[in-house]
Amino acid sequence: MKDTSELIHQIGDLFAASDEQRKKIAELLGGEQRFFFDQDDDCHWYLIPEDRRVEWYAWREIPLGDERGWEVPAFAERMNGGPEFYTFSSPRVNL
Repeated sequence: MKDTSELIHQIGDLFAASDEQRKKIAELLGGEQRFFFDQDDDCHWYLIPEDRRVEWYAWREIPLGDERGWEVPAFAERMNGGPEFYTFSSPRVNL
């Protein structure tokens, strides 16, 4: 088990971390990366890492004509079909 102060330091760097570093931090904390389903304005479904929720919603708020919104963020995984085609274990509701 890692020293608590080391974990706190790593968590503090989380928002500046790369995707690979985020996965490593989740492993150090003994958990696995969580995801949620969401749609863009064109009704395409995506699987979004929970720790990128704020960034995803910020991207979704970009006005339709704005070029910044033309490309989907790299962390968003476009799904083939809707969530009804995906299976998972140990679901958890985050309210």
